[in-house]
Amino acid sequence: MFTFRDRPANGLFVGTIALVVLGEVYLVVRFEFYRAVTLPLLILSLYVPLTFFFFCNVFHVRRERELIWAGVFCALCGLSVLLTGTLHLTAVIPLCLALSAWFCYLETRRPPAP
Repeated sequence: MFTFRDRPANGLFVGTIALVVLGEVYLVVRFEFYRAVTLPLLILSLYVPLTFFFFCNVFHVRRERELIWAGVFCALCGLSVLLTGTLHLTAVIPLCLALSAWFCYLETRRPPAP
């Protein structure tokens, strides 16, 4: 069973995010990707891990709610691409931020574990 102790240390987590972002920046510069692709990619590579970092280390959101959030996020991104042909983060991120705030509120209302 996965427990809180099994999660990576904060330094490792932040280092992994930094490496992903640096790798993306390298690929963008090396292969001259378009800005329309680059900016959403960089935003997503920071937004998603930092949301889970916030869920895990600040509010200790339950695993089920983390999975619901991830599913909603993926569904919204997929719908955005299917309906418009591009990824519209201006619609996806506010909805996911509202869901994140709701889950954090629910966790603050939960009685503390013994």
